[in-house]
Amino acid sequence: MMQSPDKQPSSPSKSRISLGLLARIGFEFLIVFLGVWGALWAEGRREEARNRENAIRIAAAIVHSIDRGTIRWAGSYLRERQEELSAWRGSYARGERPIPFYFTVPGAERGMPEMWEAAVSAGILEVLDPSLASDVGAFIREMDGQMIRVGRYHVRVEELIYPGLEEGPEWFYKPGSSHLKPEFSGLVIEADSLLVQWGRRVEMGQERRDSLVAVIERLQR
Repeated sequence: MMQSPDKQPSSPSKSRISLGLLARIGFEFLIVFLGVWGALWAEGRREEARNRENAIRIAAAIVHSIDRGTIRWAGSYLRERQEELSAWRGSYARGERPIPFYFTVPGAERGMPEMWEAAVSAGILEVLDPSLASDVGAFIREMDGQMIRVGRYHVRVEELIYPGLEEGPEWFYKPGSSHLKPEFSGLVIEADSLLVQWGRRVEMGQERRDSLVAVIERLQR
């Protein structure tokens, strides 16, 4: 069978040129790919480092708030109030008709929920173990609820206790008796309950604080 005159066998030199061109294009593509991949990898590492530093700052701010407000200040405050309540109970048991026990919290703040919302917005949940994040969020909500209850208690103190401070025991006690009137005995019970609940929150705060410190130390390695 005769070969068609229109089909010529490929020249070896042309094949070598084509293969060389393909090899050069492939090598250049590989260089570009590696460059792009390297840039993306480096940017990813920088983003990871930025997120880590941001998470450390947020966690440190929460630790500072728990340290300053929940552990140091509240812990000391609660010990003093518990001592006062114990002394009041002794005086009441002796029939001395003391002014009903009460407490106030000057300058009480409720800033932790806003701090936690800012922490969530900044990505704190990406670096905290889900169970720890849930525990910290629950603790902050409970502390906020505690301060709401304390605020309501303060209102009742102002309405019931303050007006009688200049009136003497007759304002607070049943006539001719060493027993408090029901509204005032109820207020003492409420104060006691709030202090006990607050003490539990302080213990919880210590646990959450220690867990967050461990996270910060891990992120700083």
